[in-house]
Amino acid sequence: MRRLILINRKGGVGKTTSAVNISAALALLGKRVLLVDTDTQAHATLSLGVTSPEFTLLEVLLDGARGAPLQVRENLFLVPSSSRLSDFEVEAVKKPRKMIALRHFLDAVAEEFDFAVLDAPPSLGVIVLSGLLAAEEAIVPMPPHFLALKGLAETKALIDKVSRKNPALRLAWILPTFFNPQLRHTREVMQEIEKVFGRERILPPIKNSVRLTEAPALSQTIFEYAPRSPLAEAYMRVANIILEGGAS
Repeated sequence: MRRLILINRKGGVGKTTSAVNISAALALLGKRVLLVDTDTQAHATLSLGVTSPEFTLLEVLLDGARGAPLQVRENLFLVPSSSRLSDFEVEAVKKPRKMIALRHFLDAVAEEFDFAVLDAPPSLGVIVLSGLLAAEEAIVPMPPHFLALKGLAETKALIDKVSRKNPALRLAWILPTFFNPQLRHTREVMQEIEKVFGRERILPPIKNSVRLTEAPALSQTIFEYAPRSPLAEAYMRVANIILEGGAS
């Protein structure tokens, strides 16, 4: 099972939208996908229409529970978030070994899935660190703005630091979001990212569109809400690159 984490220290960068739609695209390509919502806001959970789950990530982190992930679409399964995930922050301070509970859970279900996709919260806390300790391939969604470059640098530094404890972890790709190729500013930022990280680490960009906010309001992925849209095509291209292995 390949383990992806979508992470950015900044919020509002299209991270959860991308986690949901990349997971949905991989599922449509015939892969069994486990989406793990590690954000206390539970936006990925709500985006897929799940409101009152019996089994959540909190039970995994606090108790090492092996409850069954919830099937939300064909080939797509979910470990929902909980508003009480902050309880884990307190508990992990007292019992640091709980930081690897998520990794143990993914180890236990590894043969059941082709991919695990972790949606990380926009913060620096034990939940984020727990996700990074469990993941292998980090994807950083970011709008191509100069201010976002600082968030990218901070996220890369965090990934490098955690990789000392989890050698399997690497920054695999950068996903441009809210993309507007008409803007000179956008082109300049993309050139800077390419210069530092290389073109092979940059995934196909996701353009800004109101459809990306309308779809989760209806508990739909972009493939359900606008299956023939350029957005659906873009996320499918992203999924195919991930499937092929992409950057090493």
